[in-house]
Parts: sequence; C-alpha cells; structure tokens
Amino acid sequence: MGIAEKRLAMFDALLSGRGLQGLVDAAAEVLGNPVAVADMGLAMVAVSSELADDPEWTANAREIETNDMRQAALAGDFRRVYSGDKTVVGEYPGADQRYLAARVRRKDALLGHALVLERNRPFTDDDIALLPDVCRTFGYELAGAADADQLAERHGKLFEDLLSGSLADADEVEARAQRAHLRAPRRMCALIAHSVSDKGQISPRYLRTQLVRAFPGSLGMVRGDDVLVVVNADDAGDTLDALFAKSVYSEGLCVGMSFPFHGLHLLLRAYEQAQAAIRLSTGAPGIVRYQQVVARHMMERASLTIDGSTFIHPALDLLEEADEREHSNHLADLEAYLSSGRNATATARALHVHKNTMYYRLQRIEQIADIDLSDEQTCFVLQLGLAARA
Repeated sequence: MGIAEKRLAMFDALLSGRGLQGLVDAAAEVLGNPVAVADMGLAMVAVSSELADDPEWTANAREIETNDMRQAALAGDFRRVYSGDKTVVGEYPGADQRYLAARVRRKDALLGHALVLERNRPFTDDDIALLPDVCRTFGYELAGAADADQLAERHGKLFEDLLSGSLADADEVEARAQRAHLRAPRRMCALIAHSVSDKGQISPRYLRTQLVRAFPGSLGMVRGDDVLVVVNADDAGDTLDALFAKSVYSEGLCVGMSFPFHGLHLLLRAYEQAQAAIRLSTGAPGIVRYQQVVARHMMERASLTIDGSTFIHPALDLLEEADEREHSNHLADLEAYLSSGRNATATARALHVHKNTMYYRLQRIEQIADIDLSDEQTCFVLQLGLAARA
C-alpha cells in the first residue's frame, strides 16, 4: 500500500464513525507499528490494540513514565512536537526503541500528540511523511469530543451567574449548589488555566483534563479560551506544583491562583484575583499565586488616583544606581526574593543560582541600600515601591 492509499484509508476510517479507537487501530495498521495518542499532560487518550494489554500504555494509565519518554522530555522533543506539524523522530543511546511523534490539533487548538513505537518493523520515510496526516484525522475526532465536554458542565450556569455579579447572596448560592449536587470544599482556591503558547491555542478541554487529574472532584468550567477550576485550598499548593513538574508541556500554560476563600458566593472575587495573577505576571508560563502580585495589584488600582512614585522607598533608588554603576541586577534579585515570600532557597532556585550565591546577593543589597531584610515592615514597603515602579 502506497502513501496515497494509506492517507485514503485513514480518512475512510474517520468517515466510518468508529470513533477514536477505530482511528488509532487503522493508524497502527497503515504504519505497521503500535500507536498511542496522549493529551498534553501525557495521559493516555487511546492506544492501538497491540498495546491494550500492556499496563504501561493502557488507556487508563495516568502518565507515560517510560525511560524513552523521560529522555524525550529532557531532550526537548515534545517542545519540538508542539512547535509545528512535522514528525519528530526520537532516538537515544540505550533507549528500548525509537518512536515517531507529531502533534494533534484542530485548527489552532492543540489537543495532544500521537506516538508510533518502532516495535514491529523499522520506520520508513513514508511513515514520517504520513504521521501528520494521521494526526489530522485524530484532531477531527478529538475536537468533537471537546465541544461535547464543554456543554456537559452541570454547574456552568451557577458559575456564570456568580461571575456576572448577578448572584452574590450566600444563602441563595448554597441552595442552588445543593440543587446541583455540588459539594464545594470548606476552604477553596480558584485557579485559572490560561494558554500562553505562541505555537497555537491549547485546547481548553485538555487544560481542564490536566487540572481534574491533579484535583479529583474539583468544580470548574471552560470560559472562553481559559479554564476556571475551584479546588480544595488544603491541596492546592503542593499538588499544583506537582502537576507542572509532571507535565511535559507545562511551559505552555500559566495558572493564576487566588487567595483561599470560604463559600462559593465569593467566587467572583477569587476569579478576579486569579485573573490579576496572570495579568501581572506578564503572562509568563508557570504557576502564579495572587499573593505574589497583590502589592502590584494594589499599586495598579492606586495609580488611578495617586502618583505611584509616592510609594517608592529611597533604598530602591540606591539599588538602581548600583545596578547602573556595577552592571548588576540588585533590583531584580530583591523583587524575586520578596515575591518568593522572603525564602532565599526558593529565590535561588527561581534565579538558577546556588543558595550561597543568593545569600551573598541579599547581604550586598542590605549593604548598598542600608536596609534590614529581616524587618517585615521594611520588606512590605519595598514590595509596594517595586510594584509602583512596574
């Protein structure tokens, strides 16, 4: 069978209505090797029949943890997969097998990727050329499922009323939540997952999928191109960080996180906090907690009526002069330290420097600016001043 016939076979499989599983099995047949489809968090969406009895590749597997995949992540292969429609060939010393990978999308919505494992026969040039066309058929099928999922959210109307500001009475919100059989945590946080990828808009369905895996039983909805999720605040910190640590494509997402709140009637406030966290982080990928930007948010609002320079501590002028004189980054180091909750270890990790180097930099800041970074009031005023300068 030539490549033209193989393309035709895949589109015939799409039109047959056999669903994603039928498409994956057809792809395995035309490619001559087993095929897997994963979402952008590396959770299996479907696998060809040959892999159905393999625990590592079943549709119920939460993540791909094979040595090959870890090497692919370290080598940046998945970044290359999602940057275009061309097939990427994975081949590493000591790896069990080669694989082909290509992204699955529908128009500008990124839905996941497909993998072909070199188990039954060696790859050919036709296989490499054919895989993007195979992924196109997967995209048609997955896009339809995403639309259906968005319409199935049973608490979407309640959330929309809360976010529109037309519903704020705590008793009425509680009554509606009970009628919808919603069990909100006693103490919760709002998360907004927002795509900042310049290679295409990530499908909101998969943003939601990633967050549901991290927070089983969470409440949420797709809103425009973003996903809003309400989670148990007691789980939010470590679990959210773990989600991004495990996600190969985490650089494509920015997640804003609100302060903890009690009661769904406060959802609008939490939503605005999560939005501000994303906006004031300059849209950089990763997790941004509102507490990291609250001072900047205050300055943003205050600047509507007050000159922001009023809040600037003179120490910041001294550090700026030193930066110009020494070609240093004292101001940036100080802002990173304050944003990390005055945790030198976390700041060092964020700036990719050794902890001892960070301690030296902080000591140097104190000397230049004649300040004491152990004084909470001083640090608060400094943070306000940095926010006013932004």
